Amino acid sequence: MPSLSTGIPLSRYLESNFSAGVRNTSYLIDDNGASEWQDVNSKNRFLYNLNSEVGTTLMRDFSLDFDEISGFNHTLRPFVAYEYTGIPDEKTLPIFDPIDELEEENAVYLGVNNFFAISGEHNGRNFERDYLYFKVKQGYDFRSTESDTPLTPVIAETGWYPVERARIKYLTKVDVYGDGMFYHSIDGDYMDSAGDRFSLDYRFNEETDTDSIKGSVWYLLPYNLAAGYSLERSIEDKKTIEE
Repeated sequence: MPSLSTGIPLSRYLESNFSAGVRNTSYLIDDNGASEWQDVNSKNRFLYNLNSEVGTTLMRDFSLDFDEISGFNHTLRPFVAYEYTGIPDEKTLPIFDPIDELEEENAVYLGVNNFFAISGEHNGRNFERDYLYFKVKQGYDFRSTESDTPLTPVIAETGWYPVERARIKYLTKVDVYGDGMFYHSIDGDYMDSAGDRFSLDYRFNEETDTDSIKGSVWYLLPYNLAAGYSLERSIEDKKTIEE
């Protein structure tokens, strides 16, 4: 998707950026006997998007005496963002695959990101790495179709790096009009020094009746070759979704 982005200086303490882009997805169609697609060989889905953000960054270092850790850093970044996605022919095509699961958007978001990094000495060598982060945001939807429920779900995400090259991430979405927490995802992955990777993911989405678990392994072989395997299973239906 081609896009243009630029930073806009506002002051010593405020950071801002603006981006704009377009996207076009082209499909070759086989009607398979469906009358509404007869004599149609291809279709395109075109959209454009605009994004802007204004925020500031606060940072502080703290001393710590815990095992190999001698200090940690906290970065706090509150922000206000605007996101717009326009799809001129939104109803021309159905959703064919997850790549094209896009919706129109016209919302302003208020959020805050927290990042924590640790530093110290391990085996005689100094180190500094990410340790934890927490992000939360909520928006106000300006679309007329959402006038009765303009507040978007609260999106909260946290990630933990217990050891180097390992990460555990959790994301949830909370409806503020009575439905509560309707989306959960837990992602864990580990990559060793050779580049081999293992991941295990869990997804629950009440709106789409999704309740699945997915695991994958990726092993690097000599001569720039690699072998991998991935399996996704539906927990409720006890069926394989993708292999």
